[in-house]
Amino acid sequence: GSGTYTFTPQIGFIQGLGSGFYFDGTFDVAFTRDHDDGGINFSRDPSYQLQAYLRYQPSQRTSFSLGYSGKFGGEVYADDVYT
Repeated sequence: GSGTYTFTPQIGFIQGLGSGFYFDGTFDVAFTRDHDDGGINFSRDPSYQLQAYLRYQPSQRTSFSLGYSGKFGGEVYADDVYT
């Protein structure tokens, strides 16, 4: 589809806070290889995603969570012109 490939390493972290509360977080960065299509060079800056959740687990089988997800970066350029 896109004419290239993307490598996306990710790291995750879970920390117990006590009394059934946990912090869950992940962070990843996507690196996309530059490529040519129809004589035009396309490039993309790395894009980042952060997800963080406060989780409450009252039992082994039940969890409730409230979280945030944000995406940053990933600007695309065609022949060094921002698109």
